[in-house]
Amino acid sequence: MVHHVALHKREVKTMYYYRKCGECGANNGDQDATCRKCGAALPLKLYASDEEIQLEKPIAPSGSSNAVLQSAQITGAQNNSGENRIAKILKVMAWCVFVLGFILGIVFGQVPDRWGDTQFSFALALTYWAVSFFSGMLLLGFAEIIRLLEDVKANTAKKD
Repeated sequence: MVHHVALHKREVKTMYYYRKCGECGANNGDQDATCRKCGAALPLKLYASDEEIQLEKPIAPSGSSNAVLQSAQITGAQNNSGENRIAKILKVMAWCVFVLGFILGIVFGQVPDRWGDTQFSFALALTYWAVSFFSGMLLLGFAEIIRLLEDVKANTAKKD
């Protein structure tokens, strides 16, 4: 699929998107799910080039340029390990909330009494711990939902 990118007001660059087969190395169309040469499932990663790509078979026009941009954005959300970046960030945030909530529970659980001594208020600390636990679990749940949606997307792409 061809996509035009405006670099400056008067300069336009033509970008060609394609998928490279991991088995045989052949270039395939950006909308192809399987390799045209060997039939292997293609990775989700899109490659872009400003030079015209010669394909084994001509590509029939498919979809709109929005589909190409969405594919590129979705593919760009994955890191090298194949896990979605947003899911990974949510997991890290959840663990930070767990740790920070535990520490804050200990720190703010120390309350001064009338005589200037500090005592540990388990009820106050437990409040911080509970809030951080539920907040962290909510973030972990969202991360898991994103991971499962990525698995569903990958499985439906293999069927096509």
